[in-house]
Amino acid sequence: MNSAGCSDARRGATMGGMTNVIEIAELETHASGYVARAAAGEVLTVADGGRPVARLVPVHDSSLRAALDAGLARAARRPVADLPLPREADVPSALWAALDDERF
Repeated sequence: MNSAGCSDARRGATMGGMTNVIEIAELETHASGYVARAAAGEVLTVADGGRPVARLVPVHDSSLRAALDAGLARAARRPVADLPLPREADVPSALWAALDDERF
């Protein structure tokens, strides 16, 4: 038994480093434990009869997190749906006429 309460994970090499290989039946039996491990950052390869068929990986929003940490973005203060609609632009009639000429 491992720390997630899962017993049949095997260590295997991948191009990105180490990953755990688990059989589908083992995943079905201990799904919540394996999902928790993936959420914590572990990459799990799911095998069917020893043949890798899928990968369970953590969801990272690292580019957003990096932008927030660097001060290049900031967290929303309210939902987008609460923002006011933009005002209609005041475009001179000459510009509209030029656009109409381009279309035809």
